[in-house]
Amino acid sequence: WEEAVRQSDGWDAAIIEKKTLDLALKVRDGHIEWEQDTVVYSKIVYSPTILAFLLLALEIQNDALHIVDFGGSLGTNYFQHRKLLRQLRTPFSWNIIERPALAKLGNEHFAVHTHLRFFPGLDDAMNQLDPIPKAFLFSGSLQYIADPLALLERVIELGTTLLAFDRLLVSPEDRDAVFIQHPNQTVHYPATYPVWCFGKDRFIDHLTR
Repeated sequence: WEEAVRQSDGWDAAIIEKKTLDLALKVRDGHIEWEQDTVVYSKIVYSPTILAFLLLALEIQNDALHIVDFGGSLGTNYFQHRKLLRQLRTPFSWNIIERPALAKLGNEHFAVHTHLRFFPGLDDAMNQLDPIPKAFLFSGSLQYIADPLALLERVIELGTTLLAFDRLLVSPEDRDAVFIQHPNQTVHYPATYPVWCFGKDRFIDHLTR
């Protein structure tokens, strides 16, 4: 992982932050319908995994919805489900853990008039959230963590009862591997970053244990 970090631009590349903020503001203000990973969509495509996660979260929290969205950018998943969330008649909060630079932008531009809150790390979120949400969502994010399995163990130790994984990079190989991801520059941005590809059976076995 450390070698891949040295050979890539990393998530702190300025072009990523700028494009992410520009598009998220357009979604917030209704100028575009939805964006994910800086790709603009003319209509929202719902994830069955996240929909199931939200329903289960409502059930285990006695008709309240308080979740932690780890790596949730500037509210991508929140805005994806905004029309559905508006129909809730129960308390809810959408808490996003992101890199410090994005968390700062999130609290400046998105937290005032929404149910969004942003935190620059797991410890910051846990120190400020009371009670700590029992439902954690990892949507296209876990594979970009330096030590993802250690992170999951910490999350489970907090008393988490619901974990959801969406857009997780896995393979049939019996090993985990690290790559350098090169996004399509015409669609995303000219930056590279390290990424894990998990051996699917190994990942399931780890969570089971």
